[in-house]
Amino acid sequence: MILKMCRSVKSTCALLILIPFFSAWADQVPVMSQRNIEPATELRVFAKRGDTTYVAELKVQQESELISKSFRLGGSRRIFSHLKIGAYYLLQNGVLHNEDWVQNPDQNWGWRDTSSRVEHALMVEVTPQTVLPSDENWIAECKTRIVFNAFNQQWTLKVRPGVSYLWTKQDRPFLSFFSQLEFYLPLNYGKSIIYETWLYFGALYYYSTTFQLGGYGAWKTVKWESPKIFDVITSQSFEVHDNSPVLGFVAIWNFDFFGSS
Repeated sequence: MILKMCRSVKSTCALLILIPFFSAWADQVPVMSQRNIEPATELRVFAKRGDTTYVAELKVQQESELISKSFRLGGSRRIFSHLKIGAYYLLQNGVLHNEDWVQNPDQNWGWRDTSSRVEHALMVEVTPQTVLPSDENWIAECKTRIVFNAFNQQWTLKVRPGVSYLWTKQDRPFLSFFSQLEFYLPLNYGKSIIYETWLYFGALYYYSTTFQLGGYGAWKTVKWESPKIFDVITSQSFEVHDNSPVLGFVAIWNFDFFGSS
């Protein structure tokens, strides 16, 4: 009996000693609490000339603790009936990277404020498309993008397979529904094969051939990993999964200013 009591006392003491350690460790790791729905707004303008489509896009979105903004400019060209290629310039700010988890002057760790930081990136994409045999209104595609961020010299591969259905009335587009699954794969950074995923479900209403209005719901998962400086200072590392619901609003304008090429 006495021996059991001694063992119990030792276990309790060991636990009390470890509690401050785990508490201090928790203060150094990002805490991803269950947040409300993160809003997003996307405004896109397409100008078509023959097989070439010019694109301008403005996107504003809640990203963790910040609001990120991005502007995309470029275009795509259909080189075969089932294949499009494109190239774009990206301007963005308010974006977080693993390296933005930093130690503050008070020795606590937290996210760097990137609301005023501007980043430039280039992106190329390849999009194979096909009409499903069962119904010509069903379209399947797999948009594949390679993004180079000039700010941190990082290369990212983004793969987004998806399907869409076009509902027509009197041979004119009326509504379209889409579902997509997107993966972000780091090519020269990070410790994981996939660090971010998106699952989308959405719809667009064709107010006219020029203007479409719609929205989407998405489930976003980001895998935050400890930066190298964190590993060096603390002799530890972490991996945190950040899950967030996103609700997006989309407005699209389509123009044919140039006529056919």
